[in-house]
Amino acid sequence: MTIEWKGKYVQIPMKGISEDLAKEIIKLLPTPEDKLGWKFNGYRVVSLSQINFKDKAGNSDNPVRAKGTKAKETLEVRLKRGMDVGEQTPSLYPNDNIFDGATRRKLLTKWGYEQWIFSDWIEDDTTRTKYQSSKEECLEDSRLSRNADSGQRPATDDDILEQVRRRSEGKNWSKKDIKGYLNTLELNLSGSKIDGLANVIDRDRRRKGVIESYDNTTAHEYVEKKGEGAIIVNTKSGASTELQFIAMMKSVVASKKPAQLVTYSSSACSHDEIDKHYDETTQKMSELRLLCEEFIDVCRGYKIMESPYHIKGSIPQKIVKDKKMPDGFVQYGTPPPVTVV
Repeated sequence: MTIEWKGKYVQIPMKGISEDLAKEIIKLLPTPEDKLGWKFNGYRVVSLSQINFKDKAGNSDNPVRAKGTKAKETLEVRLKRGMDVGEQTPSLYPNDNIFDGATRRKLLTKWGYEQWIFSDWIEDDTTRTKYQSSKEECLEDSRLSRNADSGQRPATDDDILEQVRRRSEGKNWSKKDIKGYLNTLELNLSGSKIDGLANVIDRDRRRKGVIESYDNTTAHEYVEKKGEGAIIVNTKSGASTELQFIAMMKSVVASKKPAQLVTYSSSACSHDEIDKHYDETTQKMSELRLLCEEFIDVCRGYKIMESPYHIKGSIPQKIVKDKKMPDGFVQYGTPPPVTVV
């Protein structure tokens, strides 16, 4: 049977795929690489009605994503065009359980398709990592590592963090173990990205049962709930105390009285660290206050209050076609308005 094309998309008959057509289409499909506890076992035509897409509890057995599939409208547009034989098909693991492509199965069924071509996958201990102890864990890891394609999207930081929390629960994983697990997921993460995610997990674990966690949003909600008007100061290591000090100065200028501050630490992992972050922040604010006083005294004493700084110029950045870039500082800024006499 001759394949019917629409651009780069193969047209799949609504009422089923013949054996001859299936053979022709399968010849064009890519052979996926085996990975993370699973081995590719070929392509076949599957009736959409026979696919199992719910887990034992009756929940939709979708790929691991904290917020579901992204860009569903784009997926619908592409899928309506037909099958892109250059991309991975939806996939199944034994007993016709949905492995990957739950959204595609749902859409195809909704549109009235009876069959589609799926890839089959079987368990493979030779590609299982030391962080996988069950079929379910192999499923989670493989689904998470799928790249954006045909309705899938790359895992977000939230997806990855949730996965690591589940996998490490009840295990005495060190930070090294967390990084090792992240490296097995084939997510194309940089070393610094893996370090950052591992730090988040490690910090959260050390805080559990010791520190009540707050971020900027929840801290503001807490203060508002208490009916207090105050400047909220995050004392975490690396926070911009200078910006918080400026907010304090503006409050003093506006109210003509001391500013009200409420502190919290978004990164402390122990009681001692909360106190340490508080002490460091209040000490730095005291130093900034003294610096402001010295600045004002010097400006007044040396009569430079009107303009306590002089801009020597700017580094050349504006590229002008057919004109050589200046060598040295230039003057930028909006020119003053021209007065017409």
